Amino acid sequence: MQVDFTGEQTDVGSSDNTFTASVFRIDGNADVTYNYDIQYAYGVLTVTHRPITLTTGSKTFVYSGNDNTFDSYELTGGEGLVSGHVLITVEDSLTKIRNVGEVENVLEVTVKSGADENDDTHNYNITYVYGTLKVIEKHITVLAGSDQKIYDGQPLTNDSFIVALTSYEYPVGVEVPMEAVISTQRVDAVIEGSITEVGSVVNKVVSVTIYDEDDNDVTITYVIETVDGSLKVFENVLVIAPERVIVNYDGIEHAPTKVTIKEPYVLGEGHKIIAEFEGARTEPGKTITSIKSVKIVDAQNQDVTENYTIETESSFVLIRIPIVIKSNSAQKVYDGTPLVDSGYTVTGELTEGDTITINVIGSITDAGSAINEIEYSIDYAEDYGYEKYSVKTEEGRLIVSRRKIYYRTEDASKRYDGTPLKNDAVTFSDPTEETGLLSGHSIVYKTTEITYPNESPAPNLITEFVVKDGVKDFTENYVVMETQAGTLVITPVEIEV
Repeated sequence: MQVDFTGEQTDVGSSDNTFTASVFRIDGNADVTYNYDIQYAYGVLTVTHRPITLTTGSKTFVYSGNDNTFDSYELTGGEGLVSGHVLITVEDSLTKIRNVGEVENVLEVTVKSGADENDDTHNYNITYVYGTLKVIEKHITVLAGSDQKIYDGQPLTNDSFIVALTSYEYPVGVEVPMEAVISTQRVDAVIEGSITEVGSVVNKVVSVTIYDEDDNDVTITYVIETVDGSLKVFENVLVIAPERVIVNYDGIEHAPTKVTIKEPYVLGEGHKIIAEFEGARTEPGKTITSIKSVKIVDAQNQDVTENYTIETESSFVLIRIPIVIKSNSAQKVYDGTPLVDSGYTVTGELTEGDTITINVIGSITDAGSAINEIEYSIDYAEDYGYEKYSVKTEEGRLIVSRRKIYYRTEDASKRYDGTPLKNDAVTFSDPTEETGLLSGHSIVYKTTEITYPNESPAPNLITEFVVKDGVKDFTENYVVMETQAGTLVITPVEIEV
């Protein structure tokens, strides 16, 4: 008898262990199976699940505002994988964790085999041992801004702040993000601090709140340290002196009434200086003045002097002797020579030993006007160290009027013929001291011309003229004036039709 087994089982499950039997003669190869009624009783082939144990990895993250996953596992028990089989993580099966906390690192794998990546997962009994995923707080520091200024009577505040990573020792192997706060998140910090008077105060970080891009409060995901700033106000330095008083003598006592603040120093806004002075003067001369006492008050009249460092300088009251120098005025008709007048008057007296030198230097030749300019200098009997006199100059005027040239013209007439009518015969009056052409001057002129009857009668006048000495033009120094003007007449042509 010959038995051939055909049953087999590869995947998990059971099936008959099938077989066939054949009967042959002992003495030969003849198959005599057909002479037998063979009853088959099959056994059972059974394949059970292959057990494996899979342990997922554990990892700690620092809060970053992003979802964290860890695709890590290893075989830690069971019978292992069949040769040629591999484990593949199921897509989207990884556990995600974003906010601070701890969860199991749950994931799912499949078993693949062959070039076609056949799925053999059903043949395995996979036991999972889950690791943990943990997100811990990020450590940051919020630093309040600091500021300082010179006292000016106004409050000093600074609500600025910066956020930085805290120098913190995280667990070994934990990756720390480089940015203190995620770019999509915002930090709201309340900073309180204010100082007006000289001194310093803490610029305190009162509260810090952090929001994500959806305006959710995520402050709990941070460990926040705060560093307060400082606000400092320094004394305002002022250098002051009594105002300079410089007046002309009037018989009245003069003294400073206010102070002068030297540059570049500045008084606080709305503040004013109340001062008492020493030094006054009535008679001509100079008296040194100083500040006896000083107080500074604000707009509410509160004493704020302690916020200033005050340095004082002296000044002076100077009463000067008024001197008025007035030059003469003069005028004449143009005669070709300069008009000058060196006369002047002086009001006021110099003290004994002092002398004044005065020169009146104004001059004009052509028609027009000019100031009668004054130059002066004072010689002092001694060096007083200040300007003793207040000198005012009042310049007169030098005026040269244009010289008049008188003339008369003749009549002329004709019947209209389309050509101009003129008569340029002009008789000039004899020159006098103030009229007529000067010696060496000559005149070139044009007289009235008419062409049409409707232009007549017309006075015969000099319409243009030029006066020269052969080279130089002196026309602007003259004016022509007629004493008797002739008449130009053109009569119309009579036409009979």
